[in-house]
Amino acid sequence: MRNAWKVGMRFVCPEFMLNEEIAYAYGDSMPDYLDHSNIASVKPGDIIIMAKSVQDGIKHIGLVQSKPMFCIDGEIQAKDYLAKGIIRSENESLIEKFSNLEDHQDIVYFKVDWLKIETSELDVKFVNTKGFVSVKDNELLNKTVEEYLNKTTKMNKYIGILKSNKNMILTGAPGTGKTFLARKIAEQLILAPFSKEETTHKNIDIDNFFSWISSRGNDGKPYSTSYINDLKACTSYFEREFHGLHNLLSEIKNNSTEAIIERHNNASGSRSAFLNKLVEYANDSNDESLEGFPFDKNAKIQFVQFHPSYDYTDFVEGLRPVKKEGQHEIGFELKNGVFKDFCKRAVQNPDYNYVCIIDEINRGEIPKIFGELFFSIDPGYRGVKGKVKTQYANIQTEESRFTDDFEEGYFFVPENLYIIGTMNDIDRSIETFDFAIRRRFAWQEINAKESQRMLDNNEAWENMGENTKKPSEQILKEIKNRMDSLNNLIGNDSEMNLGLDYQIGAAYFLKFALYEKSDNPFEKLWENHLKLLLQEYLRGLPNRVANLEKLNNAYNLLNDTTEDNG
Repeated sequence: MRNAWKVGMRFVCPEFMLNEEIAYAYGDSMPDYLDHSNIASVKPGDIIIMAKSVQDGIKHIGLVQSKPMFCIDGEIQAKDYLAKGIIRSENESLIEKFSNLEDHQDIVYFKVDWLKIETSELDVKFVNTKGFVSVKDNELLNKTVEEYLNKTTKMNKYIGILKSNKNMILTGAPGTGKTFLARKIAEQLILAPFSKEETTHKNIDIDNFFSWISSRGNDGKPYSTSYINDLKACTSYFEREFHGLHNLLSEIKNNSTEAIIERHNNASGSRSAFLNKLVEYANDSNDESLEGFPFDKNAKIQFVQFHPSYDYTDFVEGLRPVKKEGQHEIGFELKNGVFKDFCKRAVQNPDYNYVCIIDEINRGEIPKIFGELFFSIDPGYRGVKGKVKTQYANIQTEESRFTDDFEEGYFFVPENLYIIGTMNDIDRSIETFDFAIRRRFAWQEINAKESQRMLDNNEAWENMGENTKKPSEQILKEIKNRMDSLNNLIGNDSEMNLGLDYQIGAAYFLKFALYEKSDNPFEKLWENHLKLLLQEYLRGLPNRVANLEKLNNAYNLLNDTTEDNG
């Protein structure tokens, strides 16, 4: 059983402390009403609550990761009994901020894993208002932490599978939140560095660099697309020549840009412009270490939705109609598709992860869309060793060329790019997946019961529309009960003969938010969303009307249903 402790403070925790993820309390100069004698009882696995102030509610929640430690003049020593101190984060250099202060000569700390938990609905009671004090009724707090850890464990599982296999498909019944989950997995993955040693990011974020260039413009006007493309074409050259743009910046500091240009033979001037912009960017970022360069996470997730008319020219490359200025005729030029351009960015940013989400992946004609990339997306052939020549290899342009190394039209899928596909089990287009396609992806099924976690997520409710929000706990409980009752009947009724694949995911029940302020919101949810889906399920089956009535009764909690097997 975890103990729960509150950290007391004399005044509201300063913002810089919250940014550093530190909860603290006074040491030797601590007032009498802040009694930290209980710190000796804090152990790994306990819950720590960082309060806004002594009287106010929860600010942050964390799990204790180590036994309390004692510091004198920056030296850390273990102590059997520790009466006073601070809680601090993983970054041990932060202890210097306290060890040099006169009223913090003796500092007690232990490592805390701060959990990103929504605390708005937690109402926990404390034994008193002193410093390290225990929580009187902490069942809700423990439940919240356990749910978070279970969710995090599941997320880590998906990320582990994706990192090992490079490609993953989330499959399941309609409305199980596969797209929502895919985005969450992608958001977590891009925050981690890509390297076999799992080192921290060292290189400049190319996405942010070119966003910065585009925001600058020339004499108040945005730079032209051709100018930006000319600069982008220089990236892989300098990346290769200097083994990273951070090394190029170091070279620039020691030598003039003119000397570098002279050594690297630039006739067009675009490399000179690239170097000058890179110097401006470094100065603008005002960071000597290079590890503080801005990180553009939005550019590292590419969302694509397949459909029957989607093809190779949309995804990889193809001839597109263009009309040049001053000409009446329409010509054709080779243009990169969305996936090839995304791969180019990933190659130019080797220290970062990129994720391509392909929604409804089975609705497109997959062999036609991927073409020769079917070989390159295989986890065993990622990187240069899996290079292939594209269908338009003989007419590559400076803009469409993948890297300076591959002037003959070669292309590969980089190792730091991952693919997440989503699809519904019951879609009739599922037969487009042959065995060759299937073996290139890891498959993870998301069932209806598992998707119910979405209903506890504030963001999922807020995404439903303007001013929508998560309902009260009482309403939320009824939504879950109705969902369970309906899905139990769908999954277990032998006469209806639907089965678990036809259970309805939580995304359909999130639509309750659209009607919550109206009369009979549950009835509107049924009539406008659930009923129409179930009628489609029952189309062509015997006893359609009677079975739809049974499903309606289950939704309205009028049936006795068996336990959920989903």
